[in-house]
Amino acid sequence: MYFLKKEGLIILIFSIFIILSQTLILRDHLEFGFSPDDVWHSSQFVAVGVKTLLQGFDLHQTSPMLYMGTLYTFFGFNYQSYQIAVLIFKILSIISLYLLIQVLFKNRLLSILSGLLFSFHYGSAGSLEMAARSQ
Repeated sequence: MYFLKKEGLIILIFSIFIILSQTLILRDHLEFGFSPDDVWHSSQFVAVGVKTLLQGFDLHQTSPMLYMGTLYTFFGFNYQSYQIAVLIFKILSIISLYLLIQVLFKNRLLSILSGLLFSFHYGSAGSLEMAARSQ
C-alpha cells in the first residue's frame, strides 16, 4: 500500500503518457491495420510452430514471429485487441523499469527519465516498415 500512495501519481502519469505517445506514434497503424509483414509473421508462426522457432529456425525473424504468433493465438486478426494488449504490456514494462532503476540507483529523477524515454520506444504489433513509409 505504501508504494501505491507514494508512486501512484507517477505511475498514472506514465500510463497516460504512454497511451498518448503510442497513439501519436502509431496513428497510421491504428488507421490501416496490419501490414503484409505482420500477416507473414503470424502465418509463419502457425506454419513452423513454436518448437522449430525456439531451435533457431531463422534467428533474425524468430522474435517477431513468436511475438506476432502469440498475439495471433489470443486475438486472431483483431487489430484493436493487439494494440490494447501492447499498451498494457508497455505500461507494465515501464512500471518494472521504474522500480528496477529505483532499486539499482536509488535515484528518482533517473527512474522517471528512464520511464519517459522508454515510453517513446516503438512498441506495436505493427511493423516499423509501414511507419517509415508513411512519413
